[in-house]
Amino acid sequence: MSNLGEFFGGQAFNPDDVKSEVLPAGTYRAVMTGTEIKTSKAGHKYMAATLEIVAPPEFAGRKLWDNLNLGHPTPSTRQIAERRLKAYCAAVGAGVVMDTSTLFNKVMLITVTADQQGDEIRNQVKKVEKYLKTGEAATTAPTSAPAATSANADPF
Repeated sequence: MSNLGEFFGGQAFNPDDVKSEVLPAGTYRAVMTGTEIKTSKAGHKYMAATLEIVAPPEFAGRKLWDNLNLGHPTPSTRQIAERRLKAYCAAVGAGVVMDTSTLFNKVMLITVTADQQGDEIRNQVKKVEKYLKTGEAATTAPTSAPAATSANADPF
């Protein structure tokens, strides 16, 4: 028998105090904090992007990872990754990029799902959009449209 109080400041361990690593499906304000080039088990290079939630406050600091298969041998798989990279660039106002640090620490909106994968539930980034502050109109919206009609205006 082990006394768990040694690990928890003399207190009993309460499983209800442990937060789930999985975010509820929804839209979050986030920043990209890093990228790394990795190689899959099959030998294909991909870019792993680290995202950190900044709002809503109850999820601030939580991290997600989005893998972009930019080095996959299948053209359609690469195109999906290139479209996601394009969405990241558009979300932060970046044009041509050579270095991913151009995308770092700029607020964007990400839409996340919580999907069952085997015995686990995992988050997956489904959509990336520009973050619009309240009252800011989307650049693609007609100038006469009120800012409140923007689909990705600040939800928080």
